Amino acid sequence: MSIKQKSLDLRARMKNALSGGGSKAIEKQKAVGKLTARERIIAILDPKSFHEYDLFVEHAAKDFDMD
Repeated sequence: MSIKQKSLDLRARMKNALSGGGSKAIEKQKAVGKLTARERIIAILDPKSFHEYDLFVEHAAKDFDMD
């Protein structure tokens, strides 16, 4: 895989991770009057004070339909 392809893959993965679970998940949150996790973080922190680490980390929970 070329560097260009790796870069495109990384950007796609970042876009997916930043989407907050996709449009269905966001619509579900909005339908019950909730903000998304990212919106809540932005609302309580000072501008440009949030530095995200481990963007691609996923939970290991399998109970409660969390897979």
